[in-house]
Amino acid sequence: DKLRMWYICRDKQNRPNVAYAESRDGVHWIKPNLGIVEYDGSKENNLVGMTSLEGVVFRDPNAPAQERYAYLTHLSVGMVRYHSPDGLHWQRDKTPLLRLGADTQNVTFWDERLGKYVLYLRAWNCPDVKHRYRKVVRTEISSLTTPMNVGPSEKSLYLWGKEKVPVIGDEFPTVFAADEKDPPDSDVYTISAQPYPLDPCWYVGFPSMFQREGRTSEGRLEVHFAGSRDGIMWHRYDRKPYAPLGLAGSERANMTFM
Repeated sequence: DKLRMWYICRDKQNRPNVAYAESRDGVHWIKPNLGIVEYDGSKENNLVGMTSLEGVVFRDPNAPAQERYAYLTHLSVGMVRYHSPDGLHWQRDKTPLLRLGADTQNVTFWDERLGKYVLYLRAWNCPDVKHRYRKVVRTEISSLTTPMNVGPSEKSLYLWGKEKVPVIGDEFPTVFAADEKDPPDSDVYTISAQPYPLDPCWYVGFPSMFQREGRTSEGRLEVHFAGSRDGIMWHRYDRKPYAPLGLAGSERANMTFM
């Protein structure tokens, strides 16, 4: 009888945390005092104890009750699952699910149509040293607790140094990327894909299209819309923003996410 939200927040030192809020109508939200995480000498806050921001919380219908909620995210060792009985008290699996990195809001959900878990992950297309473009890859797995038999190769790109895992490249099929119809020097940050609740034969996605203006992380980002019958072949019905940017000088002048 309530809506539950897990969201990313950052403190004055730019350190990320996952926080929790709940609502009865989706308009008025309460940030409950959970008393779980000590921050700045006090546990009077709504933090749930996860500091990695590269995932989404979802209810896992196949997990035992003590692991009902799942959160697959990126750490220095690769993609790791957190699990929780209530969405508030979390524990991390000791072994990474995937020993490759995907540093963005990766999407994981149980696909009733397939009877498998579906993962949408950030990957990189690197035609040469000077050109590196983000894209979205997809894979299906039967278990979130069995490590995937995929790892680094001699072609793997170590964006963050050899002491950390390399990023995903072509280890999984690409399902969404910028193409020749997009503005030059564009790539895609996230896809925010999910089954369409009103009609289970459809999937909807809200890709974050990024147009660079200078360096790899400088530019404008806006959300578009895409639809799919299978979650693999995505159709962009137009190239207009679904969630447009704000006016110059506003908080969303250069970036909007869904």
